[in-house]
Amino acid sequence: MCPLGRSRWWALGFVSLAGAATALTVLVQGSNLLPGELAVARWLAEDPLPVAVDISEALGVGLDGRLAPLIFFALLPIVWRAWGRYAALTLLVAGGLTFVVRLAEFPYRPRPTDDLAWTLAVRGSSSYPSGHVVYAVLVFGLLAYLASRHLPRFWLSAVMVSVPAIIVIAMGPARIIDKDHWPADVAGGYLVSLPLLMGVIWAHVHLMSWLGRRAPRVYSVLGGKSAG
Repeated sequence: MCPLGRSRWWALGFVSLAGAATALTVLVQGSNLLPGELAVARWLAEDPLPVAVDISEALGVGLDGRLAPLIFFALLPIVWRAWGRYAALTLLVAGGLTFVVRLAEFPYRPRPTDDLAWTLAVRGSSSYPSGHVVYAVLVFGLLAYLASRHLPRFWLSAVMVSVPAIIVIAMGPARIIDKDHWPADVAGGYLVSLPLLMGVIWAHVHLMSWLGRRAPRVYSVLGGKSAG
């Protein structure tokens, strides 16, 4: 059995999410909001709980375009020291994919105004998919996986998995509460990044055994058992 569960279910999840991401990307190429988007945006943004506002502001500031790279590069040596070169390399790949997503050609959608009005999209400042969500899923989602895989103590593992998982889950609603994204932008962020995260995790699980057979020197450098 695959360490991730049955391989066919993993593959089915990957294909389903990738298909949903493709379908949503096609749908948002229209010139207006999708049905229900405005209602959801108003529900979340116009009368949120004070704690939700505080969380959304903290996530928005803490993972904005300037601080997010600094946080990422600060995490790399921490992960290297805690879980080894291979885990740090995997995190580097996941972080690199956030940059790849930013370069991809997605539909141009305008960001919400303060009164949640739909305006004209400006090329170069598209709202789809939410970059904050993509970053949270790929970077903090992978951190949650690595913590669950490497930490032996249950309580420590629970904490180290829960914190990044909460960031991943909370990031989407936070972007709508802050009126920085429409609901479809947030959904697109999750649907685009989750298959990428699944691919990174699948490679993390399988690559070392492949390297052990085909490239033992690389296997050793990355921290395989033969390195000791």
